[in-house]
Amino acid sequence: MYKTFVAAALLLLNPWGYALTQEQLETELERAAAQAAVSNKNVMNDNILLTVSFTEKGIRPISEKDEYLMSEIFELHAPSWSCFAKEQHPNYEYKEIFTYEATPQERMNGLAYEKNGFFYTTTNELLEGRTPVSGRLWFTGKEKTHAMKALAGCKTYALSEQWLLTSATCPLVAYDNSPLYSNGSVFRQRTDRKILQIRANDMPLYNVFYKANDHVLLIFVPLEDNPFMKYLTGKAKKLHILAFSRPENLSALNGKGHFFVHTSRWGWLLKDKTSAVPYKKSLEGDVFSAYSRFNGTATDPFFFAENGREYLMAYSTAEEKYNLDLIPNGIISNAPWYGENSNTYYLLNADDLEFIRKTVKSVDPLGWQRMKKQFFLDTPKKPYFSRTSVDK
Repeated sequence: MYKTFVAAALLLLNPWGYALTQEQLETELERAAAQAAVSNKNVMNDNILLTVSFTEKGIRPISEKDEYLMSEIFELHAPSWSCFAKEQHPNYEYKEIFTYEATPQERMNGLAYEKNGFFYTTTNELLEGRTPVSGRLWFTGKEKTHAMKALAGCKTYALSEQWLLTSATCPLVAYDNSPLYSNGSVFRQRTDRKILQIRANDMPLYNVFYKANDHVLLIFVPLEDNPFMKYLTGKAKKLHILAFSRPENLSALNGKGHFFVHTSRWGWLLKDKTSAVPYKKSLEGDVFSAYSRFNGTATDPFFFAENGREYLMAYSTAEEKYNLDLIPNGIISNAPWYGENSNTYYLLNADDLEFIRKTVKSVDPLGWQRMKKQFFLDTPKKPYFSRTSVDK
């Protein structure tokens, strides 16, 4: 598929036959592959780009510096107890501790302590109608963080008019575990995610339901709230899935069809179907390696093709990466469809089929009856759920 484009591209760059550098060659191959991707229209399962905008916070581990700061206590007498420390260290969070003269009831209930012949009690909040004797600000060891916006993309496929499927690495449910850099600090843990909006091919989705297991993420988009989905998914090929009861059964497909990676490194407008060859003896658990001109990126699927039909059988192990930005107007700097790439893939299994069956059936029983023949186990010869005993 690429030969015509590669030859033409190299001829344009190299009409007199001089030697190309490795960098020039890679550039031309990338450009040729991008052009070739256009020729895949109506040949492969069309993906639907799901973009997710959200906010997150980061947690910075306590360092030796923080432990030192935590041991420092500012004791300030009313009424100006809360000013000095926050002015000196505005980027840190504090624990507030208030000291009051103890009431007879507090002394009786053991909530008071004695100091220099007087009894006091402490709380973490101001008590109505009482004036604190003093207030303390105690460093917590955490820097203040603002909710930072992010945008990430997931490559999805249509199981039906209302159901989409993607990898469980999609940031709709999975966190990027790489360090987060913000305002000169490094945050090793991301938390407090809040989904702002979910879009399909740049159209906003409403009242979306989603659920994931370790391998796949299911997304239900009700048509009554998102009527455009009928057009978007109606024109797409319905996805067929081939899972394996044992990872070793992958070898039985060799010589019976072809393997492909659907890459998404060029985003929504350019898609590429790249021939792939699983490496022999590369299987470790449910993960295998494969050779292809372009590796899969995050949420990219691995397909088996036979008799003109494609079967999704695995997903790239590459993790999704996304930026978090403190940009007031919400403009996000990273391309949402670009993730890391990998030549390793994890196989789908019978548990994944069962997860899909239970999830879809619980939300959309009629929809399940229409899609149940799209799932296969070990072989594409017979739908797995056509066996009455399996689909209970």
